[in-house]
Amino acid sequence: MHALEVTMLRIYLPDDKEHLDRVLGAIESFFPSADVHVYELNSAFDQSGRRIKLGTERRLIVEYIEESDRARAFVDAFHDVIKPGRIIGSTAYMCAGEEESTEENGEGET
Repeated sequence: MHALEVTMLRIYLPDDKEHLDRVLGAIESFFPSADVHVYELNSAFDQSGRRIKLGTERRLIVEYIEESDRARAFVDAFHDVIKPGRIIGSTAYMCAGEEESTEENGEGET
């Protein structure tokens, strides 16, 4: 198995088009071909810690996976676009199976 160490970045945002457009614009300018996902969340508690009725306060998560060095460079470059404490990164491994060699199975011989 081949594995590439990557960082999965999750950016937590309020549910409004302006914040989302700014973050997606930053990602697009830094990683033009990034595979980006946006998820909608329903908050369970308000900022003071009180439980709220589901569906009254929504948030967004923007998630994408990138090589660890590039993910760190993105956070350093765009920390002023995204509020502090709104980015979570975790190390993961992007895995692929072993590639078959054509020489091993006799196809490469003349």
